[in-house]
Amino acid sequence: RSTSPPGPCDEGDAFLLEAEWKADRMPALLNLMPTREARTLLRRMDHALQSPQLSVRHWRELNRLHRQCSITHMRRIVSEHRCTTEHDTPSVRELLDLSRTLRDAKHPRRAAALLRIAASQVPSTIPAQLELGMGMIAAGLEDEARSWILSASASLIEDGLYEKSVPPLRALLEAAPTCREARTLLNRARTLSMRHNIVRKHAVVALAILLSLSLGAYVQVRMDRTTERKLGEIANLMGQPNEALALLEQHFPDDKSPRLQALRVAIEERQRHDEETLRSVWYTRYSDAQLECTLGDPLVGLRRAMDLPTPPPLATIDEPWPLLADLFNGLAARMEATLRAMGPPLIDGNEQIHLEQRLAEAITRQQEAARQGKTRHDLSDYEARLEALGIELERRGQERAMLIAERDRLDKLNTQDMLLAAARSHGNAGDNERALDVYRRLLESDTTGKLERLLAHEMAELEERHASVTRARELARDGRHAEALELLREELGSTRAAALPWRLEAYPAGAEIRFPDGTLQTAPIVHELRAGERLVLQISGAECTPYELVVDGPADHVVWLTRAPDRTWRASGRVEALPVSVGRDHVVGDRSGKIARIGAGSEPLWERTLGALGGVSRAPVFLPKKPGSLMILTEDGEAWIVDARDGNLEGPYDMGSPPITGPIATQGAIVARLADGREVRWEQRLQPTVVGTSGDSAHALGELDEERAQYGSSAGLEVLRREIGSHTALDSPWTPMRVEITADIYRVLDRDGKRDLFYVHREGDWNYLAWEAPHAQLPTGRLWISDSAGLRAYLP
Repeated sequence: RSTSPPGPCDEGDAFLLEAEWKADRMPALLNLMPTREARTLLRRMDHALQSPQLSVRHWRELNRLHRQCSITHMRRIVSEHRCTTEHDTPSVRELLDLSRTLRDAKHPRRAAALLRIAASQVPSTIPAQLELGMGMIAAGLEDEARSWILSASASLIEDGLYEKSVPPLRALLEAAPTCREARTLLNRARTLSMRHNIVRKHAVVALAILLSLSLGAYVQVRMDRTTERKLGEIANLMGQPNEALALLEQHFPDDKSPRLQALRVAIEERQRHDEETLRSVWYTRYSDAQLECTLGDPLVGLRRAMDLPTPPPLATIDEPWPLLADLFNGLAARMEATLRAMGPPLIDGNEQIHLEQRLAEAITRQQEAARQGKTRHDLSDYEARLEALGIELERRGQERAMLIAERDRLDKLNTQDMLLAAARSHGNAGDNERALDVYRRLLESDTTGKLERLLAHEMAELEERHASVTRARELARDGRHAEALELLREELGSTRAAALPWRLEAYPAGAEIRFPDGTLQTAPIVHELRAGERLVLQISGAECTPYELVVDGPADHVVWLTRAPDRTWRASGRVEALPVSVGRDHVVGDRSGKIARIGAGSEPLWERTLGALGGVSRAPVFLPKKPGSLMILTEDGEAWIVDARDGNLEGPYDMGSPPITGPIATQGAIVARLADGREVRWEQRLQPTVVGTSGDSAHALGELDEERAQYGSSAGLEVLRREIGSHTALDSPWTPMRVEITADIYRVLDRDGKRDLFYVHREGDWNYLAWEAPHAQLPTGRLWISDSAGLRAYLP
């Protein structure tokens, strides 16, 4: 045990010990172990195994080996009680005997466990119930013992065994002094016992008198009949010992005979016994009233005290009677102590106020009861103390009211100070409307009118400032911010004298505006700023690129949110060449000579730079007889072939003249017209074939639209280029949509112009707009925009 850790055994050790038990090796080991260590081992095994059946088996075996150990016996009984399948449970008698042994051994808690088990078996006999209750009291279980002792004592009283019920009831009252049922039963048992004893003593005294008379008749056969008659009268008054003794003294004042002496002693004994009974009955009622006055309901205690009769006169007992005034004084002192315990009056002491109200109600009930009991007792002192208590409660209420009034006065002054400071603070901050509102609340709180006279000039200046600010704000709401700022400068001396409202509208509808403090609002909004005040707003919308708006001072703003592009290419030069579709990607080029292949992620899959001063302004064209290769014709007249898959270049081939038309795809070849009049043709090689001149009657480009072929191929695209006199709107020939160009945005809407679809910010000068034809993977087509931001594509 010294080396093992405390608590339950390890699960493995417990099962190992159980295996040893099944092999019948554990009993021999337990027999050799000290009793205390053996009990510890079994308890640790019980906690680890958690098996009631095994626990019963173990403790029975240990109890067999160590019969002299009462704790082991107790553990066996507890294990049998916990096991629901065990039928061989100990009797109530065995449980009570063992619990007494444990109490004698100073183990009250163990005894309490056995007593609870005995209570669960519900002992049927009255002696067993009394013993169970008395054992619980000794074990500290007063509340559980109460029902057993009360039930058994009531049965004893009903059976006429009054004296046997007195000791357990007295023991219960000593353990629980406030148990009224026990005190009632004890008083009843005492009264009935006294009556029984009186009847028995009366019978004994009567028998003694009869024997005495008979003896006198036998000894003095010739006694005078007058004496016999007198003795008969005295015998008839034995139930009234005082009158019997007076009659005896009257008839036989000087007779000292043994017979009369014995009669006198018997009468005096009867008188003493009757007076003791009267005193006991009266004192029991007095004790009940005293207990109620001290610990119980004060009103009940007062009524019991007033119901007490005057103490009977006693001739044989000189012990003084307790005073009724002590009961009334105790009641008054109890309520006075309650009042003192409350402490000084508290302003916000709701609990204290509630206690005072309860005490006042109790005093009122006591006074009413005292007025009804005046006919029997002198309660003037008690009523005077009650009246003094009532006066003290009233004084406390008045003191509390004065404290509350003083607190309210100070609070009002503090509130007025805070209102004045708040009004001036709002005025200094330019919030004149709020300042005037606070001033009005301040004046409303003053019933003397002094504040209105003191603050009249200050409020007049504030009202003038407020009128000027109101006119400036009205101008700002109409969008006339410059006039509003000028009005503030002229009338208030500073354009920053007040914050002015301004309006922010953002499209598309439902755009969210995030302020620097994290606040979110939905456009349109009206905000307020002072002149020179700077504000940075983050504007976002569904499927749109976030936009940062920097606002310097009050001014109306309209923000058109750009639809997030499907793909974008930040070119180094102006983008004039149309994009060429390569699967799901596009090959693009700019006037700086850079070409690239871009996809949906907008990151170039490859990027190359051509050494051409004129760059690329014409769309690359696939060579018909060289799949996957694009022919690029620069503005310097250089021809290049690029592999669309990896960007590998072939060239350049200098043709000695810049192109003016093409390149475009025709039947089985690519053709272009040069500035020197030559018309050239490519099929699969970089070096073209000259097929004619512009003067030939049947040149290769004669059947094509010269205007459409001027910038090369536009296959699959509807294009609008920026030229002198060009249009500012482009309709899609495949879908009911159009795009309009304004000074700030590209506005995409349905063809009848009734519904906006999305917007794109315009960056500088635009080069071209192009609608890409729809196909299976792109059912609504694609819009291409080329401007100073490079090349961007949008899905409608």
